[in-house]
Amino acid sequence: MVRGGRLCGLLLAICGSFVSAAHAIEIDAGPKNRVAGYVVRDDATTITIRVMSPDGKDKVTPYERNKIKIVHQVSKERLEKLAPADVKSYRAYADELAAKTSDPEARDVALRLYLIAAHLRTAEFGPSSMLKMAAIAPTEAEARRYKAMAVLLDPAGDLAALKKEPAKKGKGAATPEAKLQAALNAFQAAMRALRSGSISEAREAAQRDGVDKIFTSAPAVGDQKTFLKTCTDVICPTCRLKKVSTCTQCNGKGKAVNMFGVFESCSMCAGKGILRCSACDGTGMAPLSDEQLRGILQAELWSVECLSSGEIKPGGSVGERGWSAAVKAPPKPVTTLTLETISEYDPRKCVFRNGAWTAP
Repeated sequence: MVRGGRLCGLLLAICGSFVSAAHAIEIDAGPKNRVAGYVVRDDATTITIRVMSPDGKDKVTPYERNKIKIVHQVSKERLEKLAPADVKSYRAYADELAAKTSDPEARDVALRLYLIAAHLRTAEFGPSSMLKMAAIAPTEAEARRYKAMAVLLDPAGDLAALKKEPAKKGKGAATPEAKLQAALNAFQAAMRALRSGSISEAREAAQRDGVDKIFTSAPAVGDQKTFLKTCTDVICPTCRLKKVSTCTQCNGKGKAVNMFGVFESCSMCAGKGILRCSACDGTGMAPLSDEQLRGILQAELWSVECLSSGEIKPGGSVGERGWSAAVKAPPKPVTTLTLETISEYDPRKCVFRNGAWTAP
């Protein structure tokens, strides 16, 4: 029996007189008597609850419904009202459940709802949902995965939430720990910049102090020289990172002679004299191949895990331990694959009906 502040949560889903699975519940059974456990049986008069004790011995106890008060439960009715057309409703309910910090069942449902919101509207809710999931993750390893995914979903994001402050050892030169962290930060910034199309930023970050040594341990992208060559090779040969080219109709003048011999604003470039580069579609660079993108993502994830763990293992062995190895698995798109496998929940099953999550 759990008392006082040691509370557990619930999700009460009933099929007839019996529940199809053991769902957590928290009740008030009398003065200073809070009971948290799992529903074994529920009918009109009695709720039978199994309570897990620290020594591993479970106790099953029936409680008369008219003598108890259910403290909190996840609302099945509210879950059934959630719809993909209203993504904000998933986030709103997830925020409410996440606040139930002592309720593991509420936490699990919150994790699912955040993941669904990230899947349904990735650009708007993806990064923030991942960070919210990291905040309530049951283990540090899971929290690192969610933080890493937040970085991948937001090309402009950084690793502020992941960085560990190095131990302060007085004034003077930076400690080895601080130098290592700075180099890892620069390496991660180089990977992020290249995949988001910021070639100059990628080259600058890759050449900061100590980053060359990070390349020797990182997976998938080769050494520093190889990475810098990749940065050069993907530059659009037509516009050379300018993202625009001279208008061929007016030769960059912005004006052209019409059929009556009168100068008028160029119809092709609207008088600007330039057009979006057709060779690169205005990105300034040729598209990265699937193999290159997978390699960059794998290396970026590796750096994220190194930053959060505070250590480097050569050859990408840190990433190989966990989910970042999935980045190498073709041919599925990396982001979709990751969202679908980052947790035990399938975000495509986003409709709650008859006590179960299903695809719409």
